[in-house]
Amino acid sequence: MSVQKDGLEQFVAEVRRRGGSATRLTGAEALVEVQAGAGRPVRVKLKTKRRGDWQAQKSDANPRPENPIDAWVFVDVNYPIGSAPIVAAGWMRDDIQSQVQEWLAADPLRDSTKLRHHKIPEARVAEWRGRWDIIGFPTPATSSGDVTEDNLGAWVFKCNPKVWDLRQYMKDGNDSIEDWSVVDNYRSEMIRNGQRAILWASGPEGGQTPRGIWGLGWTTGQRYPSVDETQGYWTDEDKRHSVRWFAPTDITLMKEPLTAAEIRDYSGLEDLEVFRSPQGANPSWISKDQLARLHDLLEGWPEHEAGSGEPITVGAGGAGFGDPRTNKMIEDAAVDIATDHYTNLGYEVEDVGARNLGWDLTCIHASGDIRRVEVKGVSGPTPSILLTRNEIRSAREDENWELAVVTRALTKPTLAAYTASEVLEHAEGFVYRVDL
Repeated sequence: MSVQKDGLEQFVAEVRRRGGSATRLTGAEALVEVQAGAGRPVRVKLKTKRRGDWQAQKSDANPRPENPIDAWVFVDVNYPIGSAPIVAAGWMRDDIQSQVQEWLAADPLRDSTKLRHHKIPEARVAEWRGRWDIIGFPTPATSSGDVTEDNLGAWVFKCNPKVWDLRQYMKDGNDSIEDWSVVDNYRSEMIRNGQRAILWASGPEGGQTPRGIWGLGWTTGQRYPSVDETQGYWTDEDKRHSVRWFAPTDITLMKEPLTAAEIRDYSGLEDLEVFRSPQGANPSWISKDQLARLHDLLEGWPEHEAGSGEPITVGAGGAGFGDPRTNKMIEDAAVDIATDHYTNLGYEVEDVGARNLGWDLTCIHASGDIRRVEVKGVSGPTPSILLTRNEIRSAREDENWELAVVTRALTKPTLAAYTASEVLEHAEGFVYRVDL
């Protein structure tokens, strides 16, 4: 399905859910006629994207009188359609016009008839998010789909069994989910340790994996990028290779799901986002009010384990959690994986870890690019690591320094790379030397 067609289907479905009708008009542009009530129909221009900015034309600053529109609707297929910016056509025309004038004034030689494209970033139209009243629909306070710290009840991580084989995963004896893929948006940026998490199976309501809640638990940290994602239980190669971010979780799988039919029949839960926007990207969510109602259908919620009290080992070779022997096995496996990774990228790799320089691998590319890579390995899915004072010093002083973290180093290794600035931004004092 094309991005434009996906956006059109989401918009039409939302209009119908709100009690109106929407008809696509013929022509190259995505124009839709919307009837919200007894008044006159309104005409909207639909812009859809999956990533980046929305694309318009500089000529939109001077709309054609024979083809008038009342509003623009900006759809991001990774966001719930309820929070789409809906912008009055007059404001949009004036905004594009002012930007085009600034663009021309910056260089008199520019020609808007040749460079016709005009980008519309999200920030430009953010103030119009969820303005369904512009096209004739009331806008309840809960309809925008925006998540805040105050209204978040739980994150909902959706699993399509046709893409990731949940049934086989459980048959193989697995009883928990340690992480889940998410898209790069403001929601995934909000994920922190200790937030409630739900695993939702999408798809049909019957079959081996009926639609509904299959797991309950918690998030265990901030999202983290994935560089190399192994096959695992993925059944769709394109989907697997498109994964860029993961959220660490501790979700306990249920022996029997709480089905979508059971949830929908309960008062106050029929309007969950997974019902309204089933095609929306991960993560979805439920509000605190919805969570309170959902608790009536559940037997309980797993306890959140804070993860404190683990033994810490600190030595000349670095710092980490767990016993020194296991740490050495994890460290060696991580270095081997990182060496293969940078070699495959075309670097000549030298292991300098024994020299205590503040990094483990010196990687030199034929292009002249140099990377000094500190390697850390962890046995679990969460890239939470300890750095020595020497490693922090290197991150501060060396612009070519970077960190490679290998999660699940001994079982299902996944490598993620971080710049020095990213590492320093999240570093905090944790272990201190005290000479008595």
